[in-house]
Amino acid sequence: MTRFLALDPSSTITGYAIFDNGLLTYGTISTKGTPYPQRFVRLESDLEMLLNKYKFTEVCIEGGSYGKYKVSELQVAIKTIKKWCMNRQLGFRDYAPKHIKKAVTGNGNASKDDVAKVVHREWIIGEATSHETDAIAVGMTHIRRVKDVAT
Repeated sequence: MTRFLALDPSSTITGYAIFDNGLLTYGTISTKGTPYPQRFVRLESDLEMLLNKYKFTEVCIEGGSYGKYKVSELQVAIKTIKKWCMNRQLGFRDYAPKHIKKAVTGNGNASKDDVAKVVHREWIIGEATSHETDAIAVGMTHIRRVKDVAT
């Protein structure tokens, strides 16, 4: 498996996790307080910094559901990430929230807390925000998908 970036996208706080034969690091990209149109420029800039530091070749995100967010803002964030990946010739994959929940917990209707518990149990991480645990769950889903395809 190649090094990859897993994202829980948002227009204000995007969770990320870097994987390469395990979890390397995780954190958030915050665009809070940045005026609406510039948020996405800042998101791209922070993604670029991560790429330069960690040299990943694939990106996977949670997509397909918009929850409590304004659909237009989340859609713009996802499209920004997709465009950024395409311009850098990075592999891209998005997973629906139900698919992530099922891959991580075995239940497509699991709560965020259920997902976070499995993330903490399997990856033994310290303090983490819900954005970070969601990004790690995206990465776990990607790892399991790649293993399933390989067998």
